[in-house]
Order: sequence, then structure tokens, then C-alpha cells
Amino acid sequence: MFQRVSDVLRRGTELVVMVLMAILVVIVVASVFFRYILISPLTWSEEVGRYLMIWLGFLAASIAIRDGLHVGVDFVVQWSPPGIAVWLRRLGRAALAVFLLIVTSYGFILVANLWDQWSPVLTIRMTWPYLAIPVGSLLMLVQLFMPARSNSDAHVVA
Repeated sequence: MFQRVSDVLRRGTELVVMVLMAILVVIVVASVFFRYILISPLTWSEEVGRYLMIWLGFLAASIAIRDGLHVGVDFVVQWSPPGIAVWLRRLGRAALAVFLLIVTSYGFILVANLWDQWSPVLTIRMTWPYLAIPVGSLLMLVQLFMPARSNSDAHVVA
């Protein structure tokens, strides 16, 4: 059951990442075109691009966690006997889980506290860009406890 939910979340996250990336590319190309060709810069493109990149980073990180694509320092684990290495990996995952729980909880607190703050150009509530922190951390936490996909269907989205 949990595996199926995780798979659906992953596929949905991959789709959202692809759509956001396509939107970001269109906005950046349009921004360059308007700024340097038409000499009439888009006032909103930088802010939208920044917020899209924040969301992309957090969402893509949740995809990378499941496939073990995050950078890690594992020389201690590699030099340890197999029995100790297993426990060190478990300890590392537990520490990451605690960290992600803290980031998720404080992320939701931050989002609630920013309800009255508005973005300067788009005039949207700043809760929307900052919501990437708890949502991405929660997705990472879910994917942390799922087994890595096999090499045949693993791929990098971002």
C-alpha cells in the first residue's frame, strides 16, 4: 500500500517537475528575447523564474532521494565491516529522517507566518514560494523509506 502511494507520488512529482521545467525554459527564453531583442524587459520574469527554481529544487530532490542520487560521503561506511556498515547506513537514514521532520515542521510554521507577506512584483502571497520547503521535505521523507528503483527504470528527471 505504502509502496503504491509512493509510486504515485513519485510519478506525479516527475510530471510536475517536467512541466515546471518547461515553463521555466519558456520564461527564460522570453525574458532574454524581450530584454535584448525588443529592449523591453519583462518585469515579472526574474521573480517567477526564482520561485520556479525553488520548487524545482525541492521536488527534484525528493525524486533523487529514492534513487540514491544525492551526494554522500561514504568512505567510513565502505571501510567498515559489512555488519557495521549496515548499521551506519541505518543511522544515516535515521538522522536524515529526523532532519527532514524538523525542516517539514518548521517549514509549515514559516509558511503560516508568511501569510501576510506579499511578493514585490507578482503581488502573490509569499506562502506559495515558501510552501516548497515543507512540501518538498515531506516528499523526501516519504521517498526516503522506499527501496531504490531498479536500474532498468531509473532515470534522472532534473
